[in-house]
Amino acid sequence: MTKQVNIGIVGTGWWANTMHMPALAACPEANVVAACGRNPDRLAAFAQKWGIPHTFTDYREMMDSGLFEAVFVITTNDTHYPITMAALHHGYHVLCEKPLALNYQQAAEMAALAEEKGVVTTVPFTYRHMPSTRYLKDLIDGGWLGRPYHLHMRYYAAFARTPGQYLWRFDKKHGGSGALADIGSHFLHLAEWFYGPVEAVCAQLGVFIRRAPLDPNGQPYEQCDDSAMVMLRFKNGAQGLVHASAVAYERTYADHGYGFDQVHEWDFHGSDGTLRQVIDWDFRQTITGDRPGDGPERQLLVPDVYWGDKRRDYVIETWEDTFRKEGRMIHEFVRAVANGKPMTPTFADGARCQLLLDAAIQSAETGCWVETL
Repeated sequence: MTKQVNIGIVGTGWWANTMHMPALAACPEANVVAACGRNPDRLAAFAQKWGIPHTFTDYREMMDSGLFEAVFVITTNDTHYPITMAALHHGYHVLCEKPLALNYQQAAEMAALAEEKGVVTTVPFTYRHMPSTRYLKDLIDGGWLGRPYHLHMRYYAAFARTPGQYLWRFDKKHGGSGALADIGSHFLHLAEWFYGPVEAVCAQLGVFIRRAPLDPNGQPYEQCDDSAMVMLRFKNGAQGLVHASAVAYERTYADHGYGFDQVHEWDFHGSDGTLRQVIDWDFRQTITGDRPGDGPERQLLVPDVYWGDKRRDYVIETWEDTFRKEGRMIHEFVRAVANGKPMTPTFADGARCQLLLDAAIQSAETGCWVETL
């Protein structure tokens, strides 16, 4: 008999509806019994849509309820720390969205308390779970590049191009940092996953779009970066550059109801060859490889073992099936809780990424390299 895990979810916004609840609804071991949100009307609609029996507008009351074993924290960055710490103090297992906190001190406290409590934790660095990313990881670990020389990972998105618009992700008190934390955190985590520890960073943060001068409460706020470039110096001697932009014009030519308006481009070079990946969130999710003596650069088809039940034409279908049908990340977390097993990435990994984010902010402010080991 399948062991079910009772779950409480904090956050009822777009990402909870788009990523987490569809995956949980498709997971036989998951039983979402409680939801918490600040907006009563949106909370009621969320609970009705997903058939969630218990609702709360105060996360502390939800934590005190004892209705569940695990908590999903899908809220603004500034609330990750207090909500997650409350959950951990109650001994709940926790999935908390990235970035883990507003700064490394908070993230380190979260990771330390999770270890003390002996609970299962994870941070949804979603892109490491995609088929082509897992294949790239195995190619690099298997020595395709030889000695790694450098990497260049670009995350180009268009969601912050509209002038005069307020977005909480670019409000420092809510986001901590803008494009750096929101999308750059994904690739900083992956850079270390591919090449190992980063020993120092040097960063430049940019603000290109003039946003609304006041937040929804009519208060002024400190606007943070919509583009971030972070140079990396790896412990193994390799170099890296992660560029995260939320203001790049990247139209997705999608005719199937989705338009992510973003592209991911990755280049890896080493002593024995080169690997490249392009994902445009429409049709392209391709890896090419080139090595001396192998002839012209060629496409490396992702083997069937990485795809689950079948190869997908559209990238968005790959994304949906990876996390819903195949059960990567969210199902893995639920099953780890059900079976008392650990999973990765953990809060310790999330805290490590937060350290890199803090170092990048410090570097941008001082104009200096900042050590991270």
